[in-house]
Amino acid sequence: MKGLGCYNSADECYITTQYFKDGNFGELISISSPAQMYRKTLFYIQFGVYPLNYSAPTENSFHNYINEIFEDLPYVLLEDNTCQGENSKYAVKTRIERNPKLNGKNPFKNQNN
Repeated sequence: MKGLGCYNSADECYITTQYFKDGNFGELISISSPAQMYRKTLFYIQFGVYPLNYSAPTENSFHNYINEIFEDLPYVLLEDNTCQGENSKYAVKTRIERNPKLNGKNPFKNQNN
């Protein structure tokens, strides 16, 4: 969703793969929390790049293992493999939650296309 910023893992992976492809780099190294590594890998693959993954565990992680395994991974695998479209529940939800310019409003609601 162009022009709405980078507010979730799918956005991060999409932007990274675009720079990676444009820059003709040798390999993409991805460092993430252990809990989110598989979901981010799915995004990278969907956007056309196979990353070399490393995890950086911490005692207090923002990402919840149970949520990642039973909610986020199945969502990406079975419902929304890029989380970038206007109808992406994940993309809209995370942007509304994390983008202060949206003030909690859906950027696509009442939009004429």
